[in-house]
This record gives sequence, structure tokens and C-alpha cells, in this order.
Amino acid sequence: MQEHVAKLDALRGTTKDADRRTAINAEFHRVDGMLDKMLPQLMAFKTEESGLNTEYMLLLQDVRALSLSRQHQEAIAEQASTHKAEKHALADFVSTIVSRAPASESNSVPSIPSLSATIEDFVRFKRAQGRWTAKTEAENRAVYELFKLIVGDKPLVEIDDDGIVSYLETLKKLPPNINKAPAYVGKSIDEIIALAPETTMAARTINKNVERVSSLFKWAMGKKKYGVTRNPAAGMSVDESGAAKRQPFTNSELAALLRSEEFATREFENPYAYWLIPMGLLTGARLGELCQLYLSDFVDHNGVPCIDVTDEKEGQRLKNANSKRLVPVHSKLIDLGLLQYVDGLRKAGAKRLFPELNERRDGFAQAASNWFQRHKRKCGIDGKHTKVFHSFRHTFISALLDDEVPEHSVAQIVGHESNLITGKVYWNAKDAAKRKPTVEKYQPHEDVWRLIPKFEQVRIVPRRGPR
Repeated sequence: MQEHVAKLDALRGTTKDADRRTAINAEFHRVDGMLDKMLPQLMAFKTEESGLNTEYMLLLQDVRALSLSRQHQEAIAEQASTHKAEKHALADFVSTIVSRAPASESNSVPSIPSLSATIEDFVRFKRAQGRWTAKTEAENRAVYELFKLIVGDKPLVEIDDDGIVSYLETLKKLPPNINKAPAYVGKSIDEIIALAPETTMAARTINKNVERVSSLFKWAMGKKKYGVTRNPAAGMSVDESGAAKRQPFTNSELAALLRSEEFATREFENPYAYWLIPMGLLTGARLGELCQLYLSDFVDHNGVPCIDVTDEKEGQRLKNANSKRLVPVHSKLIDLGLLQYVDGLRKAGAKRLFPELNERRDGFAQAASNWFQRHKRKCGIDGKHTKVFHSFRHTFISALLDDEVPEHSVAQIVGHESNLITGKVYWNAKDAAKRKPTVEKYQPHEDVWRLIPKFEQVRIVPRRGPR
């Protein structure tokens, strides 16, 4: 290239202008041709240089990333080391605190109550509600104690379907009155079963036990404290179709009850020994309902004398809501002198129909119930469970139904639940005249009724000394 420039300078000194211009143009053409040939090479070099620069920049980026990654890894490692050291320090601190704390504070997680504790909670709840009498509480406690002996004193939530089935199977092998019979006192469940009792628990008793266990589960369900979410005892029962059921008295049995020494001599230890049999027969009322009557429960509605069966006074209890009712007084009870007897007590300042009956754990009926058991045995009436005072109620109801009295009409008199909507309402005073014919429908056989003297013909001779 320098050679060509020198030639151009030499040409500028030539005197002949035309020749000089020609020579200069020729030289420029030569130079342009050379530049044209060099241009692709220059462009290729430029491109290579640009590629080198790009690769260099990418390399720098990779180096920076590797550097940052290493720094990041070092930071993480440092943090992990610090966390590990802090974790060990915290564990040592907690261990020191726990070792110094009392045993009761070392375990703050509450445990699920045992069966015994759950039973006590349930009993306390029932007491607070006022739903249980002392007798009811004792009966339930006996059931739950037997349940605990069979399944173990474990939390209720640990008793499943298999546990309830085993409980049911065990009950079927046990004798009745397991807590009362001297032969079984102090023996385990397995030892009692090994004795092979001749008489085992009645189906009805077994089902009552299971029902009470089911009530315990039902109460505990949904309460977080006990962890119970279902009731494995619900719907569990044994077949009662072959079990002995209460039966009405036959006319011959009624006659036997009324031919006793008391009715023959017309001397009775107390008024209830005279009145309870005819009242039970002609009202269909339960023994407890009769024994707890107050004189104020004898009312008059539009000329119709009635007995107000209620639970509104001190010591009175009813089986259920349907038991509250008005019972028109049967004309035969009036003939015996019941209303005159009531008036006489009122004049004497008494408050109850049978003031000689004291309230006990079972209510007012315990002494009367014991009296009737002795009375029927003395009269030769068999059937410990089938022929009881409640059989008077069965006699009254069966006679009315056999006489084609509508069931809902009978329900109003005896306090059964009626399928009719109107049967669920406590009927008012104007219904007394309508219900009176229902009561009068039952007429005892004349051979039976003539054995009962009027009250004015009898004497009350209290018994002295032990029975």
C-alpha cells in the first residue's frame, strides 16, 4: 500500500497534467480493486472478533454464576451449622427444664377417662338434672359395675362391637341377682360362670342392662373428653319372645285374693291393705300412682268425681308424660265408700290418701309392694314375675279392649301413649263426662265383687310387734 502512495506522490510532480491525471486514475482503480478484494477478509475478521467478544461475555457470566453459587452454598452451610447448634442447645434446655419439673407437669396431654371415671361423670350429670331417684341411681350403678367387671376398666372409646357382643354373651351365662346371692359374693365373673348356674338372667333383664349401657354411650358421644363417636350398644338386644310376661288375673285368682283372712274377718292392718286391690282393679292405675295420691288429687269436674294422676306434689313421680291424666272414679269404688273415706281424712287434717305409707328410696309404694307380694303368696297365687300388682292393670285394660272399647279411649284412662294427635293432649274438665262410660265398661264378675265388704264394715287393726 505504501508503494502505491509513493507512486501517487510522484505523479503529482509530473508537468504534463493530462498524463498525470490519467496515471492517477489508473492507480486509484488499482487501489480500489485491491480494497475490494480485502473487504471480505476484513468483514470476516470483524465477525470473528465479535464472536470472540460474545463468548468472552458468556464466559464471564458463567464465572460470576459459579462464584455466586459457591457463595450461596457456603452461606447455606453456615446457616445449617448454626441451626444445628441452636437445635442441640434448645434440646438441652428443654431436657433440663423437664427434669426439674414435677411429674404431674411433665405430661400436659390429657388422657381419656377410664370407664369408672366416665360412669361417675354420667351419674353426676343425672343428679344435676334431677332425673334419677336414689333407687334409679343404685340400679344403674349396679349395671355399670357389672359392665366394667366384664369388659374391663378401659376408656369407653376402646369398647367396640366385639366388646358389646362379648358383654351380651356373658350376661346370658350369668345368674339373676348376682350382687345379692351369697354364693356369688367375692367371686369373679369367670368363677361364677364356671359354677354353671341353673337359672340365668332373664332376657328382659339382659335387655335392660344393655339399654342402660347404650344410654352411657349415647351421653358420651360428641363430648371431646371421652373420644366416643358412635354407640356400639345401640340396637343390641336378645329375643324376649319366650320370656315370661305379666298376665291379667283370672276370676278365680281374683276370688282367691279376696277370700283371704283379712277380707273374711274384715280386719285389716292398715287402710291400703283394704283399698289397693279394688282401686287397682277399677282404675287401671299403677301401684306407685295410687300410693302417692294426695287428698287434693280427688277432684270434681261438672259433677263427675275424678282422680287427678299427676306429679306436681312433693314426692310424686310418674313413669312418663303420658301418665298424667284424669281418671273418673268408678261407681263401684263410690259404693265401697272411697269418697266418704277421702272426706273423713280431710276433716281429720290429713293430706295424703295413705299417710301410713312413708316415702322411701322407691317412692311411697315400697311397703305396699312388699305387702302385696306376701298377700298373693299367702293366697296361693303363683308366678313371681307374671302375676304381680301390675296384673290388676292388665285385667282392667284387657277387659275394656275385649269389650271393643277403642284403644285411644283406653289410653286416656290408663296413661298409655295414643296414636291420635288428640290423645297426646291432657284432656280438660269437659271430657270427664265423656270418659266416665269408658271406666264403667269394666264390671268385675259378681262372684268376685261380692267378696269385698264396704269400708264402713271393716276395722283397721294395726299390727303390733315384728311381722
